[in-house]
Amino acid sequence: MALQKALFGETNFMLFAPGEYSVTPEDASAQLEVAAMTQHPIALLIEKADKAINEEDFDTVVALYCEDAVLVIKPGTNAVGKIEIRRAMEAIAAHFDRSLEVRQAGMVILETADTALVLAKTVVSAKNQPAVERKATYVFRKDLHDRWLCAIDNSYGHEVLGADA
Repeated sequence: MALQKALFGETNFMLFAPGEYSVTPEDASAQLEVAAMTQHPIALLIEKADKAINEEDFDTVVALYCEDAVLVIKPGTNAVGKIEIRRAMEAIAAHFDRSLEVRQAGMVILETADTALVLAKTVVSAKNQPAVERKATYVFRKDLHDRWLCAIDNSYGHEVLGADA
């Protein structure tokens, strides 16, 4: 306790040694329910998008984008607008033999009034392929109805910087 106060001052959390703290399944379930209720609306949209991509529900995926959205298909190749994004999603699914799995392993959302930057660890995997963690960058903006929509979907993050080299 003295070390905690020395390092962090008066805090509302405790430091525990490995094995010193355990959570029952009931506690964990309750914590997940609270987390879901307090999740940022954009995090929920990204979760919805990942689920729709994994299930190849491209109507749902495309509905989460702005009309003029940009999807980075791979560094140096973009799809612009909902029609191109849908075609790209269908081609990507076919390329991965309909086994693509996408999930987030963490994210930070930086928000202003009508724009949000999302920095995420996105994990992409497929049948007969190793899972790859990407440092993704997404930009969301609010539409006229105050709904968040994806304006830029760049799962490659800074990798796009080397695309023209």
